[in-house]
Amino acid sequence: MFNIEEMIDFENKHKLAQKEFLGLKIYQLIREYIINDLSSMDKSADFVCDIFTPCKKDFKIYKNFKNRYIFTKKDKSDILFITDHRRILQGDKYESVYTDEFENLVKDKYKTITIEQPSWACFSKSKDAHTLNEMSENIKYLDLIEIKTLYKIKNFKFFHKLKYKKIVLEIKQILNIIFEKFNIDLSCHLQFYIDNFLYCLLSKKDYEKIIDKIDPRCAVIYYRAFPAKVILVYILRERKIKTIEVQHGTFFKDYPVNQMANKNENWLIKPDFLFSFGEKQVYLKNLRYKKENVLFTGNLFLNKKLKTNYSFPIEMSNKKKNILFISQTVIGNYLSKLASEVNEKIDKNSFQILYRFHPQEINKNYECLNKCNIKQLKNVNEEIYKFQKFTDVQIGVFSTAIFEGLAFAIPTIIIINENNIADVEYTLKSFKQGVYFAQSSDDIIKILNTSLQKPLKEDIDKLWAKNPEIKFKRELDKIIKQ
Repeated sequence: MFNIEEMIDFENKHKLAQKEFLGLKIYQLIREYIINDLSSMDKSADFVCDIFTPCKKDFKIYKNFKNRYIFTKKDKSDILFITDHRRILQGDKYESVYTDEFENLVKDKYKTITIEQPSWACFSKSKDAHTLNEMSENIKYLDLIEIKTLYKIKNFKFFHKLKYKKIVLEIKQILNIIFEKFNIDLSCHLQFYIDNFLYCLLSKKDYEKIIDKIDPRCAVIYYRAFPAKVILVYILRERKIKTIEVQHGTFFKDYPVNQMANKNENWLIKPDFLFSFGEKQVYLKNLRYKKENVLFTGNLFLNKKLKTNYSFPIEMSNKKKNILFISQTVIGNYLSKLASEVNEKIDKNSFQILYRFHPQEINKNYECLNKCNIKQLKNVNEEIYKFQKFTDVQIGVFSTAIFEGLAFAIPTIIIINENNIADVEYTLKSFKQGVYFAQSSDDIIKILNTSLQKPLKEDIDKLWAKNPEIKFKRELDKIIKQ
């Protein structure tokens, strides 16, 4: 049985964070994948993302944008923003919702640069490596390093077989002691861990050259544990360049497990500071950040969206009440079946269901949702806020989008998930009204048939810190001056 507190004690006992091999802290560089796999395999949850091997057609270089692939000393900047391909369409431009608003806020005072991974390097398949016409004004792509590193890995396995065997043995030893403790066999992911360590080992010098040319005073990271981001944070921390993680997703009492660690350990894979959405969206006890390094700054993008005037979406009904189901990758199968059950039991003359897919599950086909009273929302370029602005009630297990919906004062039904992936109930139980809890489709029907109340502003303000524009600027200035 996996328990994150036991895992933290286990890591301390075996001094895994300081385990070095070939000049790198090997366990640190693969820890996030191991921790996530331990948790998901123990709970029999859906795998978090679809891993695929890119082919030659994915290595498309945009010839009209050659300057976006080459780094020079002219790229020297005060602030380095690190993001990936995940963007949403805003007017005629594609925005990275966690970094572009921040860049726009500070670009008049500081010189900024954004670096972005191609989609195929982010464990997800997309039509294009990048969405061109990005909102980021000064942006460079990491495609050439990604391609170069893939060939380096292939060559290393062929020409350095002895070293490769030693890496395999080292990682196997880590997995063996984990198995002895938790009785969870991670050997099915062994090659994935090996390849990700090799990526860090073989790309480090190339990324160090980029950091040398940019020479930032501070780095802001939209952090997801893709290999490039892992090694970039590692290098920045080695060089004592201040790093800031902009919160992505709510940090619950027991999820996401990769955000939990011994906060007194020197984790080079962890940024120095966390710019958090609000006090109710981080559970501090096992969080890898020290309390004084968690700064409640709010959400710049959401704050803008709360003030936006939207047209009524054509997918929604103006004659029925709209029920918005909000999915997540790891509970998609479970939630889609539940939505289908609710659809069978509701009065279809009074209610319509909209089912919003998570961006990483849009290629999935849940046949149970193929019903005339269920609208499936799969367009990743279409923001969820335009639906939340008009929806009558939202339903989900856990997702940042649910908390964003609460900012719109939407009555919210939280499903107590059988896998207990995230303790949302613990986070939201203090709401005086507007939040309901259910365990089955019958519970949902009973709630829908009552007079639903909206959440109160005083509770919403604990989820989302107010005045984010002021707080982002103020805290950034303090960090740079340190």
